[in-house]
Amino acid sequence: MEMQSINIQTTQNVSLRYHLAGLGHRIAATFIDFIILACFGIFFSLLLGFTESYSVTTSVIVGLVIYLYFLLCEIIMNGQTIGKKVMKIKVIKVDSTKPSIGAYVLRWILLPIDYFMMGGVAMIFIILTPKGQRLGDLVANTTVVLDKREENVLQKKKAIIGSVDQDYQPVFPEASRLSMEDISLMRQAVEAFQNRSQRAPMEMLKEKIEAKLNITSGLHPIKFFHTLIKDHTYYSWRDQ
Repeated sequence: MEMQSINIQTTQNVSLRYHLAGLGHRIAATFIDFIILACFGIFFSLLLGFTESYSVTTSVIVGLVIYLYFLLCEIIMNGQTIGKKVMKIKVIKVDSTKPSIGAYVLRWILLPIDYFMMGGVAMIFIILTPKGQRLGDLVANTTVVLDKREENVLQKKKAIIGSVDQDYQPVFPEASRLSMEDISLMRQAVEAFQNRSQRAPMEMLKEKIEAKLNITSGLHPIKFFHTLIKDHTYYSWRDQ
């Protein structure tokens, strides 16, 4: 059976393909998480004892951990719980932006509804929705995918936008707003005019780019284009 996938368009107009986490992956991840929580509860019960003087304290501590576990894990572990980590799945936003704390909170608030009837509500939504979204995902505009994009997609992205050193410091934050057409035009201009004396076409393109980004620069057009391309590449990989 072919695995379902989802194509997500990034802010740099690069299409990334993810495989949706299957129902089995998600159930297994949740099962692992509940095993961890059960072990935690047993451990604290043994640690604090079963005497009446400790029963309230134990109940409060264990209750808080269980209540906040999924929310805190997804916030701290960037869209994963321990179970999701083991199953190599993660939460992402379907609009390509990084999930916010608010998105994680929305997913968490609706967990009781999704887990109603032994998780039956969540399973129905995951099966019936095109992007495999439970109710919490629909409200938060998220879904759960395998934590590994297709290698050819990454290679294609690298071929399109290139790569930069990890310690690269961008010069123009506005470069993130450039389209792939802008990048292509600048590359063509550099290739066509870098060894020629004609500077007018490059100056015209430079003015057009400056106007679009609402910036001004005293850099030579070729240096300006090279810098913008590197900056755009930096932001493209940072926001992946």
